[in-house]
Amino acid sequence: MNLIEDFTIKGKWWLPVEYPEDVEEFFGELSFKKYKGLQLTIEGSFFGNRSILNSKTGFTIPFIYGVGREGHHYSIVNSFGNELGSNNWVYTELQPDYVLVNHRGYMAIDQMGINTFNFTTNFFHSFFGESNQFVQSDFAKSYINFDFKNDKTVEVIDNEKINAYFFFAKGFSGLGGEEITLRQKIALNVKFKEGLIFSDALDKINYIRDFFTFLSFPVISFESINLFTRDDKDKMVEFVVLFKQQAKSIGEEIRPYEVLLNYEEIKDNLPKLFQSWLENEELNKSVSALYMQLAYLNFPSVSNYS
Repeated sequence: MNLIEDFTIKGKWWLPVEYPEDVEEFFGELSFKKYKGLQLTIEGSFFGNRSILNSKTGFTIPFIYGVGREGHHYSIVNSFGNELGSNNWVYTELQPDYVLVNHRGYMAIDQMGINTFNFTTNFFHSFFGESNQFVQSDFAKSYINFDFKNDKTVEVIDNEKINAYFFFAKGFSGLGGEEITLRQKIALNVKFKEGLIFSDALDKINYIRDFFTFLSFPVISFESINLFTRDDKDKMVEFVVLFKQQAKSIGEEIRPYEVLLNYEEIKDNLPKLFQSWLENEELNKSVSALYMQLAYLNFPSVSNYS
């Protein structure tokens, strides 16, 4: 799952409770559309309402848990909902702000400490240009062999508070068919010496993304976001993050000619620029907020006339 592919999954959903025997599960459907966002619809009422006459509207639920038919576990954060239906039939529609997906049975909690995250965007491939590509290394009548020529990592910053670096991965699909698609993943990995709670981690991810926005003509959008925490046995736990992005174009790769400054042009100064961006967060946020508003809006606002 990622932020550029729509999906719909069926599963069972419930509210967090202190004791497992008190769980009341509801069947329902979670959907994600990259331009419309998230929606959860369940059969029934989380509040026990059996009649539409007693239905609740305009409520917010901090956390909802669920398991999809495919076995993935879902933690749904901050959902605005309404109960609908007729007579004695009640169903609930909710619009979550975020969904965290885990493939190994873990659920997210509000105050969990997040010490690492990584994300991909529609910008990184063009930012690095031709420096990391699949290269045909051998050819014969019966086969073509490809090597993946790249650095394993590109260090951005490493100090007593934070370590950030790009990493590169390769993949392919279509083996055994008439066409084989080669894929390259470029992600920025960020590790903090002290953990962040979920809301602060999301804020930091967006702030770091904004640093690269000033290097691109089009607005940058996320393709995937992964958060990492540790359980009570110090085992690494990964969550995929889904949410609605405020972007005009999602999943469309930014072209090389739309990159204002690429990696080769700024690689010697990238650590200093990134360090400065982190150290001046309060000031930079006010500047980036105005820039992002002007970049995203399609209609007049007060800032447009300033």
